[in-house]
Amino acid sequence: MDEETRGYIESRLDQYLQTETVVDVEWVQNEIPISSLRDLALGHVIALMIAFAINSLMFRTQEKPSKEDLEAIRMMVKRRLPELAENIERELGT
Repeated sequence: MDEETRGYIESRLDQYLQTETVVDVEWVQNEIPISSLRDLALGHVIALMIAFAINSLMFRTQEKPSKEDLEAIRMMVKRRLPELAENIERELGT
């Protein structure tokens, strides 16, 4: 992955940390039993971040991401997990 693409993805992933997540998934608990709204919200935003990064990379390169690219994306998301979890817990008031 080239540095320009990495920088673009990194900056956009940071934007996910600034948005409310719980409101996007609260409706689910009204439809089916869930054991943790926190974990659902966390999984939701992780999936959004990974999907965004993969789609952005594929759009820019017109190629399927390599194993190295996928690992780099996982690491980008992994670095943001503590702040992401903290933000979700703050939204939930826990």
